[in-house]
Amino acid sequence: MSIVYRHRDCLLRGLAVMAVLGIIISPGGMVWAQSGAHKLALLVGINKYKYRNIGDLNGAVNDVKNMRRLLVENFGFPDDDEHILTLADEQATRAAILNAFRQHLIARATSRSIVVFHYSGHGSQRRDEENGDETDRYDETIVTHDSGRNPRPNRDITDDELNALLRELTTKTPNVTFIFDSCHSGSATRASGLARSAPRDDRPPPKSQRASVATRGVREGQNDLRPQDASYALISGSRAEELSHEVNVDGQAHGAMTWHLTQQIRRVRGNATYRDVMDLVKARVSEKYPAQHPQLEGRGQDQFVFSDKSQVPAPYVEITKISGDRVTLAAGQVHGVTEGSIYEVYAPAAKSFGADVPSLARVKITDVDITTAVAEVVQGGVTQSRSRAVEREHFWPNIAVGVHIMGLSGSAKLREIKQALAEFKHIKLLDAPRDYDLLIREEGGYIVMEGGDPTPVSPPVSVSEANATNRVVGQIKHWATWFNVLQINNTQADLDVEFELKVAQRAIERDPNKRDVSVTLPEGERFTIEVTNNSDKKLYIAVLDLSNDGSVSVIYPTGTQQEFVAENGGKWRKRLETYVPKERDSVRDVLKLIATTQYADFTFFHQSAVRGGKKLEATRGGGARNPLEELLASAAIGTTRGVKQVEIDDWVTVDRVLEVRR
Repeated sequence: MSIVYRHRDCLLRGLAVMAVLGIIISPGGMVWAQSGAHKLALLVGINKYKYRNIGDLNGAVNDVKNMRRLLVENFGFPDDDEHILTLADEQATRAAILNAFRQHLIARATSRSIVVFHYSGHGSQRRDEENGDETDRYDETIVTHDSGRNPRPNRDITDDELNALLRELTTKTPNVTFIFDSCHSGSATRASGLARSAPRDDRPPPKSQRASVATRGVREGQNDLRPQDASYALISGSRAEELSHEVNVDGQAHGAMTWHLTQQIRRVRGNATYRDVMDLVKARVSEKYPAQHPQLEGRGQDQFVFSDKSQVPAPYVEITKISGDRVTLAAGQVHGVTEGSIYEVYAPAAKSFGADVPSLARVKITDVDITTAVAEVVQGGVTQSRSRAVEREHFWPNIAVGVHIMGLSGSAKLREIKQALAEFKHIKLLDAPRDYDLLIREEGGYIVMEGGDPTPVSPPVSVSEANATNRVVGQIKHWATWFNVLQINNTQADLDVEFELKVAQRAIERDPNKRDVSVTLPEGERFTIEVTNNSDKKLYIAVLDLSNDGSVSVIYPTGTQQEFVAENGGKWRKRLETYVPKERDSVRDVLKLIATTQYADFTFFHQSAVRGGKKLEATRGGGARNPLEELLASAAIGTTRGVKQVEIDDWVTVDRVLEVRR
């Protein structure tokens, strides 16, 4: 058995545009739909609900706006209501959603159609009294704008109703994607982002809705919003029993899953399938919210994203406005653009952007908006609108781990901890319990630390302990370093790297409830990591093991010497054995591959577990040799970076998730 991740990304930060819809870019920059594919989308986002017993949300409408931009800008969907129909807030009633699904999607779809249905809003549950197909006796639902809870009428749309519509649609075209960024649980919880869950409704369903429900006749999948044997791909924000959260990005609320999904789709290049994209999305969301696990299901999960065919367009972003020595780029925050990054500008008709092609100018990003960015010309000149810009150096801003301390007014110890944390620049103290990485509170005489949701991440510390403040501060600093290392990613380099885990037959069958895990192994099992360098440059590699006990280990290199992996098919292999600490039943690790075109020191990444374990000696010595090494060292050591631009072509990262059970 082997789990393979093939990485081949482009030069352009955040706009690694895929034409997996069958789109190609002509030399003049025109967009063409390959094989005449017919494109339809229905996007539903609900922030505001009609009745007060259904709470409002903040980011659902932003989700569908973001998805619409993605479909138009990256996949050639025509930007009109004939092709992309959006229902927001009061437009998204039960009747309107069902009618739009039947008339806009089913009635108009042909065998050539590429169809996308996206719902962002509350999810819930309702008593199953139609066909008894639910083991827990509750149907999963999406909550429409005009739906309420007792005494208001329930106008939710159930999984049975959706399944009947989805089956009818997939008889007309197999190129269908369904995206649900909502909760499918009636529970409520505290978390660092707003949860998209409406209360479960225990009332019998309205008789007027029962007749519209079709018996499935097929086995359900892990997510009740689709049959297991369906031919399409379904992406959902969480498992049926979990919550889906909202996340704040630069003052804008978004669904955590939708945000990372659109980010990753923009970043990948080449023949990227839903499985390729969702492996990264699952890891990113669950890093922030350990109890939220986005799902990918259906036979379509190995299909190219939003596609019937695949073709890679040229990776560039257009310059849309020129004003003296300042230009406007058609890319912004949602594309991953950051202030301080450097782009090279080429003529509007340029076909390639390699080192042998002279550029017209170099520009530096000075201001970034949601979908656009402004840059100043630092070399050469730009005179033609629609010139093509390609990112060469990316600026990584300082990563500050968000910490919220709850109940400060009632705890002297918590106030003491807050004062001690104020001196650390890589730790950001948050006043409100929103969008944090760590939450600190006092309970029953102990200081308790939680992650992005109410999942304990460190042993509680007694308030009466003489060294309590230093212990808690040490734990927070430790986790801050862990998060910093985890968030160091570059998937934009034009480096072709394969990262493969080869395991024996004892590998545990993949748990459908843990779809964010790449592979699960029993303790004591041996497996092999294999890295293949298909690039035309030799690569120095490091493999880090970031465990969910807070430890960071350098699997390779283990000493001071670091060998390179030869170009054009060179391979590196290392045999490892799985291990579970005595006090735990299982452990989940992120294996992070960092491949660089120049030698770098990785020994400073070592970190012992937060939950205990032997303290590792400091191994780093001397200063950083180059900006890339300084970037990595600053993340590992937990200092303010102070790093300016880092060339994105010189290094690349790949993450895989491994679970080991006792």
